[in-house]
Amino acid sequence: MSERKPAGYWDDDANVLAEGRKYASRKEFYRGNSQAYKVACRRNLLDQLYPSLRADWSDNANVLAEGRKYVSRAEFKRESATAYGVARQRKLLDQLYPSKNALRADWSDDANVLAEGRKYSSRKEFYRGNNGAYDAARKRNLLDQLYPSLRADWSDDASVLAEGCKYVSRAEFKRESGSAYQVAWQRNLLDLIDWPEENAPSDNDAIYIWRAVGEYFNGHPVYKIGVTSARLGTARIEKVGRAAGFEVDLICCEPVQCKATDLEAKLHILGENPGYTGFDGCTEFRALSPASLDSAITIIRQSV
Repeated sequence: MSERKPAGYWDDDANVLAEGRKYASRKEFYRGNSQAYKVACRRNLLDQLYPSLRADWSDNANVLAEGRKYVSRAEFKRESATAYGVARQRKLLDQLYPSKNALRADWSDDANVLAEGRKYSSRKEFYRGNNGAYDAARKRNLLDQLYPSLRADWSDDASVLAEGCKYVSRAEFKRESGSAYQVAWQRNLLDLIDWPEENAPSDNDAIYIWRAVGEYFNGHPVYKIGVTSARLGTARIEKVGRAAGFEVDLICCEPVQCKATDLEAKLHILGENPGYTGFDGCTEFRALSPASLDSAITIIRQSV
């Protein structure tokens, strides 16, 4: 636990910066001293502390050069999320990966779907890289042809339950392991799985904000604002975020005195909805300006 500082200590930017330099990353800073981290966040000091996380993506040529290092959109997003977000915002992805765009128009041909699927090493990567082709493959039962290593003997209930426990929600189980999900559904096994997202009802006593690294909407970073149980800490928040395909930069996770869902509703008024669809919690994202983020943190602190 960090040493308690005298009142007004964090009013001085120099003290905040000195504290931040003790840590190797934003996440480590937050965990080591969340109070100083929040001050740094509000005063836009984080980029001074961790300049290695940034690059000059103001020039499209730099963004395109970065994108050409990778063989697919999925790999680009995974390996260089910030540049990927800029490329997507500026509509540069089709310049980098025109072959995908050319095939996009006709997923009625199984050969095209299979050819697209072979670009990815897993169902999850296929889904994230080209969900249109993925949906066509799923509907026509082509996924097992593409990823036979994911097949297993589901005659044993224990194997089905073990498979289901790999995922954080029913939706993810169904998407990532459709055959096992169907068996679980037919045998009434779904309610026996301890889903992290469908566990005991939330205590509704904590609110969190995390930044989706590399995601932007109308020029502003995208954040997820949600409710959790204080007893669960932050590990589950980060796990669920990663399962949805995001790199998580946790801003805050605070126990509150009011109903967290009431506070969440107020916070969702801030910023803009980026319009994500197709995964659990997709409606809880907001694109926030620095001022809006500051307002959100202030509202939370007033409820702690």
